[in-house]
Amino acid sequence: MTTTLNSFENAGATNLEEAIIEAITEARTTCEVDGTDSAGCAVAWDIVEELQAEKADQQQAK
Repeated sequence: MTTTLNSFENAGATNLEEAIIEAITEARTTCEVDGTDSAGCAVAWDIVEELQAEKADQQQAK
């Protein structure tokens, strides 16, 4: 499974929270399939962290 941040941005997610939930689900699946020590697993969780950071930045900006 290959996941990119753009795939979540373009997936039609109604908001950032939905994108985070989708990214977490994708990360869990990727790690289960590829193994927890795989590069794909690390990338998938990096995407989750990036989305969460973006949400925090938006909340701080308010």
